[in-house]
Amino acid sequence: MPSTRLIAPFLQLNRYVMLVIFFIPLCCIALYEVTLQSPKNNWLKNWFLNRDQADSSTESEGAACQNPEVNGEDGESGLEISRIKFAELVKVFPNTHQSSEATVLKEIGELRGLVKMLVKRIEDLGAEVAGKGNAQ
Repeated sequence: MPSTRLIAPFLQLNRYVMLVIFFIPLCCIALYEVTLQSPKNNWLKNWFLNRDQADSSTESEGAACQNPEVNGEDGESGLEISRIKFAELVKVFPNTHQSSEATVLKEIGELRGLVKMLVKRIEDLGAEVAGKGNAQ
């Protein structure tokens, strides 16, 4: 088994060689990706993005994809896939911009408001019933 005195210089040499081998290509890759943000490569950026994430220039195209009109079997045009608009369908989906914990806390807050309203209503009805009982 080789002694550690012989291995130590090779470990340092290996460290320097790996630094050069990996540092230079990674810096080149980083610089290349930074240049992708320029306007001349904007088409490439839009090509990689989904339609939902693309800029506002494709907004009309996105609306056409959300509520498309189709042709029927007999050539009848102007048919719709769904009678309910896309925006109304999406309302029932969970908010993906919030974490699940934030969504649960929001729903708990809404439920607290409902419980307070119900308690107040029950108290008002109880006072009303008590007022009618005293009047008789």
